[in-house]
Amino acid sequence: MGKGSGILVAVYFILALYFINGALSFIALPEFFAKADKWILLIGGIFLILGGVNSMRMKRYRGY
Repeated sequence: MGKGSGILVAVYFILALYFINGALSFIALPEFFAKADKWILLIGGIFLILGGVNSMRMKRYRGY
């Protein structure tokens, strides 16, 4: 796992926490996040699609 992969894992983790907090409201977020909510959801959706495609691609090349 290279440097780029570690950064991507961190971004996935942060977006996952944001989505969970949006549904359950554990922490009250500042107004900035409410204004940027559409963009954050768009980026999160794109990452989910890319993660799904990458997961399907990895299953195809497993040797066992």
